[in-house]
Amino acid sequence: MALEYWKCPLGWELMAYDKEVWRATVENGKIPGNMLDEIVPAQYDPDLGHPGIMHPEAAAAMGALLNTAREGGHPGLATKYTYRTLAKQWEKWANYQAGGNLAAYPGTSNHGWAVSVDFTGLTTEVISWLKANAKRFGYVNDVPTEDWHYTYYGGWTPEEDTVLSDEQLAKIKDSAARWEGLLAYLEASATDERADPPQNKPKAFKEGWRAGRILLNRQR
Repeated sequence: MALEYWKCPLGWELMAYDKEVWRATVENGKIPGNMLDEIVPAQYDPDLGHPGIMHPEAAAAMGALLNTAREGGHPGLATKYTYRTLAKQWEKWANYQAGGNLAAYPGTSNHGWAVSVDFTGLTTEVISWLKANAKRFGYVNDVPTEDWHYTYYGGWTPEEDTVLSDEQLAKIKDSAARWEGLLAYLEASATDERADPPQNKPKAFKEGWRAGRILLNRQR
């Protein structure tokens, strides 16, 4: 359905993608899974063995992009590769060194930052559609020789004509609550690293709280 009214959920500003902040917060290819979101509608990633995941804002924007493409007559467009672990990037690099497909050096790939996708289902018409429309959703074809590769550069927020399902709206609100919980833990840990989350908060907030604890432990 088209979004008729958009009210920014609590925490949306907190999870907004900022390249410098994100890279200073997480480690390429080693991002805790509960800091990332599945793309809705679900997009299976064969490298991960489960639905593709990305930075929450990038995932929400990609879901809106895919919905809009389908509304525009391109139902075959889908993502194939999304977030990539460091171990998987080393495999890609070894294959590239042996004469295989181009791959970034491990630790530098935008897939490892959870902001890049490789599309499948591309036709000449779909490629043209992406070039004309992807920037509306914050995505840029930043490897010109690869029509299938797009990276999220940020700045997307739903507009009144954005095509989002009820499931996608619920995912956005859930993600916002998780990020609120993560940042709340980081603030609380300044005085008590063993602090528990407030009991009256939703499950997503508590998941974010736990993610903050994991993140802090990894940075030591």
